[in-house]
Amino acid sequence: MVCPGPVAAAPIPEPLPPSGFTEEDFAAALVATFGPELGEQIHGWLMAEWRPWAREGWARAQRGSEFCKTVNTPPK
Repeated sequence: MVCPGPVAAAPIPEPLPPSGFTEEDFAAALVATFGPELGEQIHGWLMAEWRPWAREGWARAQRGSEFCKTVNTPPK
């Protein structure tokens, strides 16, 4: 069995935020830009819904890549 390249490829690690930047800075910028109600909703969505969703997708990619390492064998 040969896994397709996108599945067999190693997942790209989650990028780190720029130094000097905090989640509090980001939340304050969202509130300043969109107002208290929408800014808080956007921040909550990003942190509580989008981030776990993105990390689950990464974890699935990692599991697929690890699986492919066990089944992809070079032809003899």
